[in-house]
Amino acid sequence: SFVAGSSSFQSETKSQTGVDQVVGSYAQLVVLGILALLTLHSVFVLTISPRMLQTVSTGDLREKSFWEITEIVWCSGWITAASTGLGAVPFYFIREVHENWLGMSNAIAAGMMISASLGLLFEAFIENDTTTQVGTSTAILVGFWGGVGFIKLSEHVIGDINHESFLDMKSMDARRICLIMAVMTVHSFSEGVAIGVSYHSQALGAFITTTLAIHNIPEGLALSIVLIPRGMSKTATTIWCVCSSIPQPMMAVPAYFFVDYFRVVVPIGLGFAAGAMGYVAVFELYVEAKETLSSTKAFTYTFLSGMFMAFLQAYIASS
Repeated sequence: SFVAGSSSFQSETKSQTGVDQVVGSYAQLVVLGILALLTLHSVFVLTISPRMLQTVSTGDLREKSFWEITEIVWCSGWITAASTGLGAVPFYFIREVHENWLGMSNAIAAGMMISASLGLLFEAFIENDTTTQVGTSTAILVGFWGGVGFIKLSEHVIGDINHESFLDMKSMDARRICLIMAVMTVHSFSEGVAIGVSYHSQALGAFITTTLAIHNIPEGLALSIVLIPRGMSKTATTIWCVCSSIPQPMMAVPAYFFVDYFRVVVPIGLGFAAGAMGYVAVFELYVEAKETLSSTKAFTYTFLSGMFMAFLQAYIASS
């Protein structure tokens, strides 16, 4: 009777697990649908809405009301956030991710993130503001080491959290995913500030929005390369990619209305993002890649993906 009871309990547990998976899948589809509707609304506002067409004709956003300005700047930030989800699209055409992909995916993601962090440092240098009392180089260094310190602190904090039950994967994978999500989310704050600050010129605001939207696609790809081989579903990965960039619309609006204050912290914010992203790329992803691949293969994949990201960033800047 004990064996029969145990078998019955295991059957009920499996049944409940199956129900939870179905409910979770439907919930993910609902969230993805909401994100898609918000994206369609933003595209409408920024392209064919009468208010935006009038703004384009006058070339001055400041003539609009508070709510119209808020809507346009918010939608610009949302477009850049939603484009991050496009990085997961290629995986919808791949039926199965082989286990051997894990080492290669770590190396590729490391290369992309290293290149992106260097791009952030370059962007911070060209954001030189001579009106600030703190030199740009000093501000970037302070931000950079602040980003490294943030990741070191996050490692201790995340290590004390039972994230395995939340992410349903082994401890080391869950820890690295939490760190990478933290890095991608934090670095989105500085990009949101850049959108808001740039919108004091209509043409510059549209250019920065377009540039960041394109730039965020490979960042979403790098994040997907890390998440999917570790067992996260494609739908959940797409949602997480978008959520990692949600600070962009959140920060764009206040940065527009308080541009004089936010312009001062742009180099520090970009340096912070570069330090955090670079640390995770080198000391987490690249180190793990070397554990499953030979040093030569890990370096080759990292170098090639980094060069691809660098050429892409250079092409966007030149365009």
